[in-house]
Amino acid sequence: MLPISSTSGWLASFEEMAKLKPRLIIPGHGNVCDLPKARRETADYLRLLITHMERAVNKGNDLQQAIDSLDQSAFAKLPNYDLLKGGNASRVYLEMESR
Repeated sequence: MLPISSTSGWLASFEEMAKLKPRLIIPGHGNVCDLPKARRETADYLRLLITHMERAVNKGNDLQQAIDSLDQSAFAKLPNYDLLKGGNASRVYLEMESR
């Protein structure tokens, strides 16, 4: 389904990078930031998506039910949030479904 991207892999990579305790992080998109900000805006967001969608799949919820019951509002301040939130949720659901 997603041969190039894996949110679970992305989160695992983030945690490995965090062990290095970088002073600054230069993300693939977005502004240079420190580790706490990257954790709040990336790792916490990925963890929310993975946890919610994994539970939804395990409960037998369909994709739309899973998206409708996901509260991503804590991340509404992120750039392109409105544009990306549905697609991000959908991709993570499909990834969890394919496990």
